[in-house]
Amino acid sequence: MYDEKTTLSLFFDEDRTYCLLLRDEERGFALRYIQATDAPFSVSDSYDGHGNEKGRDQIRAILDTIEERPDRITVCLPMESVFVHQFPAPLSLAGEEVRKLVRFEISQHFPDKNYEQFRSQAFPLAARLDDTRMMLAVIMDRKMAEGVNALLGDFGIVDHIAVGQLAVHEAFLYNYPEQADQTVAIIGVQGRYLDISVLKNGQAAYLHTQPYNDEDELIDGCEAEFKNILEDYVAYLDGAYIFGSGLTADILAQMQSRMSIPVKRFNALRMMSTTLDAREREYCGRVAHIIAPCVGCALPRTETGILI
Repeated sequence: MYDEKTTLSLFFDEDRTYCLLLRDEERGFALRYIQATDAPFSVSDSYDGHGNEKGRDQIRAILDTIEERPDRITVCLPMESVFVHQFPAPLSLAGEEVRKLVRFEISQHFPDKNYEQFRSQAFPLAARLDDTRMMLAVIMDRKMAEGVNALLGDFGIVDHIAVGQLAVHEAFLYNYPEQADQTVAIIGVQGRYLDISVLKNGQAAYLHTQPYNDEDELIDGCEAEFKNILEDYVAYLDGAYIFGSGLTADILAQMQSRMSIPVKRFNALRMMSTTLDAREREYCGRVAHIIAPCVGCALPRTETGILI
């Protein structure tokens, strides 16, 4: 008999928190519950005692309505809430050598702290066009995990904490299996930040985050990044998918008209079944591109990286 398990996933977006339940069934994943607050909650502020009380109270109220107790809990944080660094790493580099490099980077960027105050992971990136190998280090203050667990209280302990863009990679690979062997750009538009990454044969090949002020700067930033990607990282792009609360119909239309590759709105529920009613399904249709990080961090991880 298939061992079905349910995951509660939370995503702290810029203006609200999304909560959903995904059940791993024999035929695939099923969405069993979805809800969102109408106020934000900042994990990085919460452990200093400055978290948004309205957002916190609304999250706890949502948790109180969930009748189905999950087997595990996952949380996704925005990219800007962690420190991300890339460094050269040939395939021959051993795990302990990677750990030493990441610890060195922590000492350089956070001289007043030691590496034990951080939860870090390093992920190998696909080879660049010149065959250079790089690794991506994701460095998070341990107080972030403490803040999340304090928020959940008696509901449970978080099993996994992911960051936006990397979680969306998992959502893409699950929902678009026919593109697993292609080279695709994933574009995140949220919180006045533009996140661009590239998946090549299912492996991350590039990741970059930058702020933007308006739609023109956003589109121009995408064009510049695509030029850089095609010059140094991959020979071609088969297409691009956009997600995030900052995505509008106008931005999507401009992207589709100005980019030389197919650009589509990300559907994080494309390959999932659901037991939700018609009203909830209509809501899912409207937010399917926003909840991609929330969905992705609840799915099985294709790349666990090296723990530091």
